[in-house]
Amino acid sequence: MYKCTQLACSDERYVAIVVDNLLLINVYFPCVGTPNRLLVYEEILRKISLCVEQLSGVTILLGGDFNADLNESSPTSNLLNQFALDNGLVRYDNVFTGSYLSTCCNESLMCHSNIDFFLISVPNIITEFSVTDPCINFPDHRPVNINCSCNIDLASFCEES
Repeated sequence: MYKCTQLACSDERYVAIVVDNLLLINVYFPCVGTPNRLLVYEEILRKISLCVEQLSGVTILLGGDFNADLNESSPTSNLLNQFALDNGLVRYDNVFTGSYLSTCCNESLMCHSNIDFFLISVPNIITEFSVTDPCINFPDHRPVNINCSCNIDLASFCEES
């Protein structure tokens, strides 16, 4: 059995793991109505920035529930877009252009939005992405699927456990 991943950093709203040269960060940003929402966003991004700085040279893949539409101008989306710019991150939906389902859908309220994203520092490793609409989906977020190509040399990278 090989151990090829390691925990890079984590907090209550994000977790970051390293697989070879790929830093995978899953994040859950606060929604509208959260007290001190912008301050929470700033703190999460500050901590993620520290983690990224400690692991220089890795490919960054940041994804999750941003609870902000990056296509609109708001204090939270402006902060997230600036973070992406500062860290050389590209949105997956700018890599794969086309028509896609909204990532968040509440049928009973008849509202749709795009608040779930993937940001990546090396876009050419993304081989596929889609937003799916499963027959049974209890949460209001649709699964966002992304495939990345990476080559892991088990012999030189992974430890036997």
